[in-house]
Amino acid sequence: MRTAHVFANQNRVVRIVLSAPETPRRSVQFNRSTRLVVPDASKLLQNRNYCVVLHDSPVTASIMDRPNELVATVIRTSDSVQSADPLDEKRRERVAQIVGHVGFRNVGARGTLVSYDLQHLRPMAFHAIHVHEWGDMRDGCASSGAHWNPDGGMHGGVVASPRFRHVGDLGNVRANENGRAIGSILVPDLPLYGRRGILGRMLVIHEGKDDLGRGCESDSLTTGHAGARIGCGVIGYGRPPASQRHVH
Repeated sequence: MRTAHVFANQNRVVRIVLSAPETPRRSVQFNRSTRLVVPDASKLLQNRNYCVVLHDSPVTASIMDRPNELVATVIRTSDSVQSADPLDEKRRERVAQIVGHVGFRNVGARGTLVSYDLQHLRPMAFHAIHVHEWGDMRDGCASSGAHWNPDGGMHGGVVASPRFRHVGDLGNVRANENGRAIGSILVPDLPLYGRRGILGRMLVIHEGKDDLGRGCESDSLTTGHAGARIGCGVIGYGRPPASQRHVH
């Protein structure tokens, strides 16, 4: 499936992002004098078998480099379900059962190894996993904000170039027939500390599969069309092994 996201300002094309399976994404920038208007762009690309997604304005994100309010809120697991989600009681019970652990370990020049063990997911299904900007649990997963995106890029996959990736984009995990997902993801650019670091931010599991910014949905370049937030946890310091603990 070829996808073209067309960004326009006052009906004039500003930029077209072209995606095709197994190929790098390309961004074509138009200058202000370009006379190509949105309907013409759509017709041209559809003739070349592209799925065209029109946007009213470019999908960008401001750099979230501002102080966080420090929050420590204890909530029940079921409270982490977004109140705005149209969940029936059966689904709410299933969502509330999601438990597990996700660890982040720096492995030198290779990047950061993200290890996960999650249960009570939808069997044999993919679930998107992202780092969101705020480690704030006051409204459950809903108060975690958007994807952690300090570089102001578009949404993409783990190994995409910085222009087509949020720092917090971790791709998908796949549950087995028992609804459990165990594994690891090697992320080349996922700093633990500093201005772009993830310490104190939120790890979020989504209900659906991340399309890695290559889909035909209007939110492909912002969220990967990943669906509701069904589980989350603040990223903090992990407890070291017993052999490394200091006894006071």
